[in-house]
Amino acid sequence: MSLWTMGLNQRTKGVWANNLVHNLHLITGNICKDGADAFSLTGQPNACGGVRETGSLCHLLPGTRPVANPKVRAQVEKAWKIPEGTIDPKPGFHTMKMFSALGGEKDASKPIKGMLVTTPQTAPSVPKATPAAPPTEKISRERTSTAGVARIHLSADRELSRIELRFPYESWQAGCEAPCDRPVIVDGRQARVVAPGMTPSNPFRISPGSGLVRLRVNGGPDWARTAGIALLAAGIPSSLAGLTLFGFGAQTERGQLRTAGVVTLAVSAVAVLTSLPLLSYGATSVYDIEGNRIAGARAGDQM
Repeated sequence: MSLWTMGLNQRTKGVWANNLVHNLHLITGNICKDGADAFSLTGQPNACGGVRETGSLCHLLPGTRPVANPKVRAQVEKAWKIPEGTIDPKPGFHTMKMFSALGGEKDASKPIKGMLVTTPQTAPSVPKATPAAPPTEKISRERTSTAGVARIHLSADRELSRIELRFPYESWQAGCEAPCDRPVIVDGRQARVVAPGMTPSNPFRISPGSGLVRLRVNGGPDWARTAGIALLAAGIPSSLAGLTLFGFGAQTERGQLRTAGVVTLAVSAVAVLTSLPLLSYGATSVYDIEGNRIAGARAGDQM
């Protein structure tokens, strides 16, 4: 029996991970029989009860019934005591369509002028949320001190380096690509620097203000960081196993176990010692104009 929640589903390779779990059940024959199944615990009961059952989705009426069905529309119109034919048979906009259609106050081709969202932070979490975000590049320098904005210059040693921003506990959103040199909304947000093949920097904060924030990035390769973590993860438990073998061999006066313990300890020591320079080489650091490291040592360092 395999049970998992959003940690597996809502990742960049969520579909691949779900297929992997189901394939393991298929390969081993542990599926479609009592006590054997692969089941996702969504953690979103209101998606079924409060959304689908009430007909809150654009293509549904209460009871998870399609709005395109004329019999369903007639039943709902009768229950709601509204004139026949009042309900539009055409589904409304789904979430992504709503955000792409937002902006009617400036563009006549877009039918939605405004949107009120309660509870969830929908706008920052949807892909390509730029249309739903304020046009920060148009904010004047005179207003940056009061608009929660900072003008950023990013100097990076890797191509396609960029700043990403997020509110706490939300997903990262694109900020600007190096060298940036434009206003960015930073108030209340965490920032980090990422690039292809580079270890992402630890989160840090940028204070809003009217001056220019100059950042310098020394990027470490992500392969070195990954290799260092793998060696460290293998070396620490191996050293414990080596100590156990050596101790048991010494207690029972069995030379082979002592030898095996010494060899295991030596191998684990090499793995741990090798991991340290790899971790250092793979680390990404962010510095301010005075050369102070503001990200790289600890997550959430303040500027």
